[in-house]
Amino acid sequence: MTPPSEPAGPAPAAQPAAPPPQPAQPFLARAASELRGRLPFSDTQDFEDATRGLIARREPGTVTAEDGRVLWDNDAYAFLTGDAPDTVNPSLWRQSQLVAQQGLFEVVEGAVSPPGTTMARILWRRRIAFSGLRPRTRETSDRRRLRQGSRGLVARRDDASAATRWRRVRTYPYVGPAEHLARASVATAGRPVTTAHALAVWLSEQPPDDVAEPFTYTVDTGLLLRLAPRRSEHVVCSGGVPVIAAGEMSFTRQGGNWEVDGVTNQSTGYCPDPESWAAVHAALETAGVEHPAYFTHAFTFRRCAGCGHQNIVRDEYFFCALCDEPLPP
Repeated sequence: MTPPSEPAGPAPAAQPAAPPPQPAQPFLARAASELRGRLPFSDTQDFEDATRGLIARREPGTVTAEDGRVLWDNDAYAFLTGDAPDTVNPSLWRQSQLVAQQGLFEVVEGAVSPPGTTMARILWRRRIAFSGLRPRTRETSDRRRLRQGSRGLVARRDDASAATRWRRVRTYPYVGPAEHLARASVATAGRPVTTAHALAVWLSEQPPDDVAEPFTYTVDTGLLLRLAPRRSEHVVCSGGVPVIAAGEMSFTRQGGNWEVDGVTNQSTGYCPDPESWAAVHAALETAGVEHPAYFTHAFTFRRCAGCGHQNIVRDEYFFCALCDEPLPP
């Protein structure tokens, strides 16, 4: 015997139709017209900058969870085309068109970013394979660089769609003496260098003898480059936070501008790998400071599992300097 069917529930209520667009109030139309005449809307350089380095766009422009739920829908902003209607501030409309750009962009060589697919600030970098011989000068660095890993992009911060496809950029915690960490704070942090002008101002404040020597530098997880005198501890320069790069950096003046003429990853407090170059490169490019194509001297650090000593590996000799035990490759 067939069981009786359950009574059907009430039909869903019909959604009211969207009201037709209304014309702008006269005072809004006048304000929009005045802005169009006052601001340089014919200058499209911002749009060229916003699409520079585009590798590919995401089609469709959505980010979904594993169960198919849409977490972010950048296609919802597809209406931002053409000139702004009189009901919208034309400057805000233009800015919205710029920030709605989505896809995979190469920000600088070796560093890419996916604007429009996440609300997090993300920087991905390409994984670069190098030979055992490290580049020593800008002339030889490109010749000694081998191939890029197969689509080897490494994420500094995960998002819902990328978590299974990208590995996080390595962050280096402080591993040096505790007394140095105790002296580190926001107040002790080195000078932030965000532009070439900021670098020039800071160098002008340093004694001439110090300018002739390499400076201590760190790059934090926000890609902020900080500088301090050479004898400063890296953890003090960073303000006590983990970093994605650290070492020493020297400068020379060329044609009235300061540029980096030497940079290393030498920091026994953080022991960053040579692959931290991607972070140094991105920070210097962001600041607009000329620099070599790679570390002028790259160091490899390994901690001995037996005695705990932190070693600097030289000439591919992977044995502890204290106990002569093999070091991790």
